Amino acid sequence: MTLLVAGEALMERVVRNFTLQDVIKRKFTPYKNLYEICSIYPSNGIKFRVWRKTWPKDCYYTIVDTKLETFNRGKAFGYLTWQGKVQNDKPVRIRNGLKRDVWRYSIMDSYVRLDNGVTYTAQEMERIRNDDILKESNLKVYGKETRPLAEITEESTQAK
Repeated sequence: MTLLVAGEALMERVVRNFTLQDVIKRKFTPYKNLYEICSIYPSNGIKFRVWRKTWPKDCYYTIVDTKLETFNRGKAFGYLTWQGKVQNDKPVRIRNGLKRDVWRYSIMDSYVRLDNGVTYTAQEMERIRNDDILKESNLKVYGKETRPLAEITEESTQAK
């Protein structure tokens, strides 16, 4: 009898029943690499200032081009400014972009113009990024209808 109880206790620890939520749950990484930071924004990081957290003040890259393969991999190019002086004439590739939790950034005065003519400023992009409703998707649900964020924003500006 005790062997049967011990066997059941062992099986409870070894075998786990997974729910659908456990299976489809995405892995959350609290620290982002450079390409994940850039892929959050519609401009893909163009005109952003990025620096490593160990760098002294007034040392940063100004991103002028990104070539993202996926949301967390790619290439970024920019001008290096070291202690207030621009170090190169041509954009250089930003190295070690895949390292996590070493990159800090500032949006500065960047903007993005979409194909439909809507322009987002740095403040609007920051507001969209911080909005909990829009973090997972750029679609908003109205009843059974889903519409792109650009349409919703365009309607709200016309209503004002």
